[in-house]
Amino acid sequence: VVVQDASYTSYRNLNSSIVNEYKSSAYQNGEITPSVSTRIGEVVRYVPLKSQPELNTVDGALVSLCANTVSNTTSFTQAGINYNQPMPFATTAEIDSLLVTPRTILSSGRTSGVKSGDCGLKIKLLGAFQDVGSYPLQGVGRVVSYNDLIVFTRLSEGCNFPIYGGDSGSVLIADFNGVYKIIGLNFAGSSQVPGSTTQIGQFGYACRIDNVAFELGIEAWDGTPKNTVSTIEKVITPNGSANKTIIVDGKTYWQVGLSRYLN
Repeated sequence: VVVQDASYTSYRNLNSSIVNEYKSSAYQNGEITPSVSTRIGEVVRYVPLKSQPELNTVDGALVSLCANTVSNTTSFTQAGINYNQPMPFATTAEIDSLLVTPRTILSSGRTSGVKSGDCGLKIKLLGAFQDVGSYPLQGVGRVVSYNDLIVFTRLSEGCNFPIYGGDSGSVLIADFNGVYKIIGLNFAGSSQVPGSTTQIGQFGYACRIDNVAFELGIEAWDGTPKNTVSTIEKVITPNGSANKTIIVDGKTYWQVGLSRYLN
């Protein structure tokens, strides 16, 4: 959604196409030509992806939003979902219990709209493995492998598309006794039953929010005002790196791209 090449820079070649996510802007909405007036923020980190046969758990990036684009009273709400409180992240135990204790599952996607009520969602599998493509590596698409995914589908087979192109980045929500909590970050879909070659039904895939929080180093918003980023510091290391983060002078720096001009 916001990162052109999310591969570890150790996979890239300085003599080939260079993609540098440092100072890469995000725009709203994605259907219009980017301009200064549609800029809403800047990419500050992402989860670098490993190539097959290594496994990934999260497809996710973090954008620092411009202060004038954020409202502490409305920005967290989900279009079409009648819930006006900040949503905490579900705990690992709560996510693990979803197949044991069924919950109302909801989501609101840019393309497929609201999934609730009779056309709501249900959890199909936890801990799923799935190959997903196509992720650019120096401009060439490739398939990467994921594990520990949440698989979800519609409550009714008559309600199509639990996820569709453009919904990536939306959240998967579960109702825990009246408290809506985020359980996953939606990022992919398939018509194939996970773990088989049978083409039946339609399925969405979400990265568990506990994995997302760990990989991106984030917490759920608690409803109070927060600082916004004013400056972003960078450090330069020679060649590509296989490290997601490095620590320099006690500060943690995240991998954000490759540039032949910056060595």
